[in-house]
Amino acid sequence: GVEGLHSYHSQVLFRAGMEWGYVSLDKVGGVDVKHIDCPNFEGRVADMAVDTQQLSKVMLSDERGAVWVFNVKNRKDCELEKKFPYAAEMKAPVELAAIRGFVLGLQKHPSDPADSFSSILALNMSQHVGRRRPGETGAGGHVIWRRQRTAVRDWAVQRKQHGDLIALLSADGKEVEILEVLMQVYTPPPASDPFSNFKLPVMACAVLLLLGYQFMKQKKGGSAGLGGMGNRGKFGKSDFASLLNKKKMGGMGGMGGLGGLKGKR
Repeated sequence: GVEGLHSYHSQVLFRAGMEWGYVSLDKVGGVDVKHIDCPNFEGRVADMAVDTQQLSKVMLSDERGAVWVFNVKNRKDCELEKKFPYAAEMKAPVELAAIRGFVLGLQKHPSDPADSFSSILALNMSQHVGRRRPGETGAGGHVIWRRQRTAVRDWAVQRKQHGDLIALLSADGKEVEILEVLMQVYTPPPASDPFSNFKLPVMACAVLLLLGYQFMKQKKGGSAGLGGMGNRGKFGKSDFASLLNKKKMGGMGGMGGLGGLKGKR
């Protein structure tokens, strides 16, 4: 039968031994159950979670502590993206909780969970499986951190915008421990324009050319204006002299005419 359910937003998933799938609750007249057959998956499904950033990405943990990441398209086409190997020495199921960019896991001691310890760990979804940092030993770089706690009966994860919270219930049910998860997702910088370094020099040259053109235009217009004023001044003087000569000649002609009239008398 069905061993567990997981819901996130509008999605409800079920797990039943080696099988798992989706449960559609919006069907008129009943519930639609769709089984998902993913290649390369082995073992029983111990727990499951849905990626908070990509709802088509489902994470499963098997009974030995490995975590599988599948990409399910249209709730039927399943593709294995990666498999995280066992994150701890003890081979025990891992309870999963997805937060932005990471997967949190709680692993209880398989023999006697009430009298032993529990492990809390974080997996990096963007880290290449098996890659190790310099001097690192163990499962690999996909395990960001792992902490041991006293025996835990149950836990819950509250997703917040800044700093997710983990609540741990002790095995005797008398204590609750609150942890704050302070991890940031690496966001790659946006792709830069290869010509961005040339934009500022080109704009500066364009401004200089525009200023130079305006300066030369004003200088040329001022010189032409002064030259025109000089020509007009010279032309005015000659006209004034010719007008004086004409007046003198006209005045003398008038006097001659008066003399002729006087002689006639």
